[in-house]
Amino acid sequence: MNIKSSLLFLASVLLSLNVLSAQVTVRKGSVQVRFDGIIGQDGPSITALVREHLQRSGVVQIGTGIDAIISGTSTTGTLAGRVTDSANQPLLSKTYSGDWRDNANRFADDIVELLTGQPGIATTRVAFISRRTGHKELYIMDISGQRVIQLTNDRTISGGPSLDRNASRVAYTSYRSGFPDVYVIELATGRRSRIAAFPGLNSGPAWSPDGRQIALTLSYQGNPEIYIIPAAGGTPQRITRARGTDSSPAWAPDGRGLIYVNDDGGSPRLMRINLPGGPATPLRTGQSFTTEPSWSPNGKRIAFNALTGGNVHVFIHELETGQTRQLTSGQNDFEDPSWTRNSRHIVVASNGRLLLLDANTSQSYVINNELPQSMEPSCSL
Repeated sequence: MNIKSSLLFLASVLLSLNVLSAQVTVRKGSVQVRFDGIIGQDGPSITALVREHLQRSGVVQIGTGIDAIISGTSTTGTLAGRVTDSANQPLLSKTYSGDWRDNANRFADDIVELLTGQPGIATTRVAFISRRTGHKELYIMDISGQRVIQLTNDRTISGGPSLDRNASRVAYTSYRSGFPDVYVIELATGRRSRIAAFPGLNSGPAWSPDGRQIALTLSYQGNPEIYIIPAAGGTPQRITRARGTDSSPAWAPDGRGLIYVNDDGGSPRLMRINLPGGPATPLRTGQSFTTEPSWSPNGKRIAFNALTGGNVHVFIHELETGQTRQLTSGQNDFEDPSWTRNSRHIVVASNGRLLLLDANTSQSYVINNELPQSMEPSCSL
C-alpha cells in the first residue's frame, strides 16, 4: 500500500483559535512533504530549526512533497504556521506567540502529530550533567541543544538528574552538604529544596508519572534499597528488600510498578516489581550485566545499558514479545538512555556528548550543546 492510500484526513475548523486541523494516520512508511520555509523576521532561523526537527523525526521526509506542503510567516513574537495538502487544501493554520524558538518547536511538534498521529519531540527539554567548569554541575537545555541553562554552581559533585514530565522540576543528587543528598529545583523560580538527607546514601531520584512521588535509593536502614517518598519530602516507604544493592528505579508509565537494578547475584541485573510492593521478578533480557533502565512512555519498551565486548551499549527490551536487541555498537560507550515522549527516540551520553538515537532505525544525531563532558541526560515528556 502506498503512502497516499494509507492516509486518512479529518478536518475541523476552530475559528476562535485560528486553527484548522486534520488527523492523519500513517499506516506504513513516512509522510512526504515540501517545506517552503518561513518568511519574515527570524525566518531563516525558524526554518532551519523546524527542518532539523522534521528530519530527525524519522517519519517526515522533506523533498518535493506528495502529502503536505509546509510554510509560514514570522513577525515579532509570532509565527503563523500553515500546512496544506497537495491540492492546497488547509490541514493546519495556527498562530504561535512567544520566543521564536518556542514557536518553531511547537510548530514542528504540531506538524508531526498532524501528519502521523504520533507526538513530536521538538518541545522536549533535557536535564544533564557537564564538567565544563571542572565540577559536575546540573544543566538544562532544549533537545536541539539550544538555550542551555546552568542550574547549579556548587563546585562539587551533582549527578543522576530526573526531569519531571512537564519540565517544571528537576530532582538530582548533590554532595553540596558533604554527603549524597537528594534535592529538587523548581525551574520557574530557581527555588531549591533538600528532600532526602537521611544517614548514608540518598541517590537516584526518579519522578512518578503524576509528579507526586519520587522513587530513589536510600541506605539509612541498612542495605541500599528502593524507597518512595512524597515529592516535597517526608516519610519514605520501603519498596525492596535485598541482600545487596538496589538502585536506578524507573517508573511504569501508569505508576503501578518499577524496574530497577539489583546486584544480589554479584552482577547487576534488571528487576521488576509491582506497587505498592510485592515479590520482585527478574527482567529476562538475555544480558548478564545490565544497568540504567528507562521505561518508554507507551509502556512497551525498556531501554537499558549492558556491558558487552568491553563497552557499555544501549539495548531495547520489548515487553510484549520478550525480545531484546542491541541498539548501539562500536568501541565507544553509550550510557544513561532516556526516552522521549514518542517512545521512539532516546537521548544517551557517549564520549562526552549527548546523542539522539532512533530506536527503530539506530540512526543517531549529535545534540550540539557546545558543552564538553556532557552526561546523564533526562528528558521531559
